[in-house]
Amino acid sequence: MNDDRKLIFPVITGIEVAFSSKPEQERCVHSELAAVPSTLIFQKSVENDILLVYQAGKRLPAPFAKRQRGDAILIAPDMVAFEDLQAFPELWDFIQSMRDKLYSDRQLCTVKLSPQMKDVFSELEQIPIPPTMFRFFIQLKVFEILLLLSAVNLYGQQVHFYPYAEI
Repeated sequence: MNDDRKLIFPVITGIEVAFSSKPEQERCVHSELAAVPSTLIFQKSVENDILLVYQAGKRLPAPFAKRQRGDAILIAPDMVAFEDLQAFPELWDFIQSMRDKLYSDRQLCTVKLSPQMKDVFSELEQIPIPPTMFRFFIQLKVFEILLLLSAVNLYGQQVHFYPYAEI
């Protein structure tokens, strides 16, 4: 993930949101999770209703690398503490198993966004920058997106897998 034009906002330990910089926003902060090899990046496409799910440091196939990507959620499952998610045990289980479920070390996953997920991403995009006053709201929206993703049928028509580009 190229975070040159992103404002990184930590949600909880192990989870960050990378907001696409708005034209009037110059301030960018470096992501601590983007350099962690086990980090998964959930990035919404700006051009269509697709969510790209890939592992940090992996090279995306050419058709995906050229697309303009919007806001992203970065998750390092090994760094997320159970105490931060004890109110959402099903979310904890999903985060801990998603790398295996999505085969993220071998392939890119694309998910066609459901109307519910589109609405949640839209709400996340409407948050004014800098988002410090909206910390709890951002946390709820990230959790909502992850709960919706945990219910997606990985063998359904809305999910596709593609191998990473060779280096």
